[in-house]
Amino acid sequence: MKGISLKRILPLALLLATMAHAETDHAPMPPVFNLETSPEQILERYPLGQIDRQAAFSHHGKAHRTVSLVNGLTGWVYEIHRGGKPETFRRPGGGEMTMLDTYDHPASRSYTLMFDGAGHVVDVLYRDLQHGGANSALLVQREAQGDSPSDAEFPPKK
Repeated sequence: MKGISLKRILPLALLLATMAHAETDHAPMPPVFNLETSPEQILERYPLGQIDRQAAFSHHGKAHRTVSLVNGLTGWVYEIHRGGKPETFRRPGGGEMTMLDTYDHPASRSYTLMFDGAGHVVDVLYRDLQHGGANSALLVQREAQGDSPSDAEFPPKK
């Protein structure tokens, strides 16, 4: 039996790898948590059920803390901090240097990714830490589709 040459295997391997890559579905990119984008836009655009833990970690980074939610699911909390003001300092040699202060600023918003048992993001909870408002991606997306929850589904508090 003749030996198989690398010249024949390498192109075949590259072809198979390219075909496999072309057939894989790419998960949509979730929006970035920041102060510039409105919370409603972030919650409306978040692809619920399509992002797993690895993709969430790769996109958002390590969570500020992990919590166990009341419904028994795991949540990753991301806090959005207001940035400090740049300050300009004069060096002893006469040159100027602008620096951003590094003391801790209180968080102004938080987003909690809620993971189901299979490790997919099933909801994103938003909380305004300055004004006390809160919202849910599931609720915002249902309202955007014209499927608002009824009073029978969520009775008003008395």
